[in-house]
Amino acid sequence: MKTILKLVFILVILTSCNQNEINSKNIQGKWKVYNSNVIPFSHPSSCQKLDTSSIFEFTSHGIPKIFPTNKDTNCILYQSFKIVDSTLIFHEIDISFKYQILKLNKDTLFLQTRKIPHYIFETPYPEQGNKLKEIKKNGINIKLLKISNGG
Repeated sequence: MKTILKLVFILVILTSCNQNEINSKNIQGKWKVYNSNVIPFSHPSSCQKLDTSSIFEFTSHGIPKIFPTNKDTNCILYQSFKIVDSTLIFHEIDISFKYQILKLNKDTLFLQTRKIPHYIFETPYPEQGNKLKEIKKNGINIKLLKISNGG
């Protein structure tokens, strides 16, 4: 009986330890966008046109930074982030917006948002209608690679 209890205890410990646990510590660092099904995409409220090569940085203090392609200036101000389950939540003063974390490991981060970029409504081109359909159907899927660890 003691042997069975020991085995059950060991199994409970082993199955409860998840090395790929999604939390704020695992996301810390700089991440470079390398792929998205919608280009450009945006991050509310002031990062309007992001694409591959944009950089997302997550600090240990819960402060995010986003650097558009070929820019040294952080395009977001007054935001914080936290992770709840598999949802990355950004807060800005009195609003929040979410990304689903589809994958997070030591070097890969896949995010999905359903937030429609403003430019889609500002430009009446037929291809913008196609992007709108894509977002409504599949969301915006953003793939990032870790380029440095954070602190």
